[in-house]
Amino acid sequence: MVSAPRWARPTAPLNNPPGQLSEHLEAEGDHRGGLGDRQLARSRPLFICFAIYLFSQWVTIPVIGVGPWAMWPTLSDLSILAMVPLWFCCRRSLRPLLPVQRRLLVLLAIVAMGSLVSYCGYLGSLSDRDLIGVNLGKYQIYRMFQLAAVFGMVCQIPLDQGRRQRLSLLVDMALLCGVFTMFMTFFKVIPLGALTAHLPPGDAGGPWSAYVNIGKYGGAGWGAFGYNHAYVSIQLLMIMGLRLHLAPPTQVWRSSIFFCITVVACFFSGSRNGLALSVLYSLTFFLRHPKCLVWLFTGLLTLIVFSPLLPNVDLGGLENTDGSILERQATLFEAGDKDNLSGRDELWGAKIEFLNQKPLRWFFGGGFGSGWDSTDSGESAHLLPLHIVTEAGIIGLGLAILIFFQILIALQKTESSPKAVFWITWIFLISGVSQETFYPVPALLGFMHFYGATVAIALGSDQKF
Repeated sequence: MVSAPRWARPTAPLNNPPGQLSEHLEAEGDHRGGLGDRQLARSRPLFICFAIYLFSQWVTIPVIGVGPWAMWPTLSDLSILAMVPLWFCCRRSLRPLLPVQRRLLVLLAIVAMGSLVSYCGYLGSLSDRDLIGVNLGKYQIYRMFQLAAVFGMVCQIPLDQGRRQRLSLLVDMALLCGVFTMFMTFFKVIPLGALTAHLPPGDAGGPWSAYVNIGKYGGAGWGAFGYNHAYVSIQLLMIMGLRLHLAPPTQVWRSSIFFCITVVACFFSGSRNGLALSVLYSLTFFLRHPKCLVWLFTGLLTLIVFSPLLPNVDLGGLENTDGSILERQATLFEAGDKDNLSGRDELWGAKIEFLNQKPLRWFFGGGFGSGWDSTDSGESAHLLPLHIVTEAGIIGLGLAILIFFQILIALQKTESSPKAVFWITWIFLISGVSQETFYPVPALLGFMHFYGATVAIALGSDQKF
């Protein structure tokens, strides 16, 4: 029996009741890659929690100090906690994972489970359970499972054009709010102690108890972000990267303004690495829009020429016990000076010596959490590949390379110009020469799951895979 051609087949029986007909058309739209009204309605609570999660990225100070300081929840952590049951309730109405998303989720799950096994091996080799790596290893495991969970959930949240526009507006607001609090704390309009007054003081508060005294880095212009200048800068860049991805391509001038704001904020963060990365990332945008770059340089030169005519402004916040922030950022041009490494060369030597003590550590690492106990100072390696090898060995480093290879290839194929998330991933990989950007160290708080959520949004913007 010969069937009728597809174009001749009716999409639904003509005698269907209106309700059944609308359901049929909605299902047909979902099958073709569209988002039905019912799918959007059922996922609305999950989307609202996710929107709160994105907006909260500018305020990552813990909301309550219960338990170990490293586990104190932030607003974004609480948003993730609320997203989990909502995801279970509406999971059948969510978008299916694309093949590339599924591959990455499997790899992240393997890494999370592997970190748990590695940590157990590390514990089994210890005679002293009071080492700092024991507790920080638990924290790192928590962050790895959190990364996998956030990536998996965000991949399935339906995001139509309207939702993307709302998220774009929220991310713009988050960036502006974060920069505003940075300037308010830098110039001491808002005392840093006021932001952490609700947290336990003393040793129980860990680095948060010293938040009021972190003025040694350029007046402590870290706002409501955190206690580490490296984290402040990469968090700003991550928000900017997501903002650039979500914004319409026609918003060239608005994006230019946000780039300028981000570079200035990274300067005031006191992070030399962050300032260099922000300039490099902005070039990936301005080189595509040379007209904006010309106007930017024109405005900068005008400001320099007429600066003697401007009234004197009190910039006391630029001065601190370690010299001015201008002097600190100027050391970027003295990269070959050993003094500017801040002791990293000695730290790297100590990590390599730890690996050489047992050659098998080069292949399997010392275990998840062992990197903190590998030196007397109890510090991380401040070099991403070395820290990965210290705890997970060459095997762990190879798995990390595989994951980022998959991410970069997928972003290259999926993202449209200006490929914001693709380029910011490269920028963050470069930053690994002086910090553990893609490792769950406590100083970087929840950056990893924020990056995972951003990649999930970027990969879900196209149906090629």
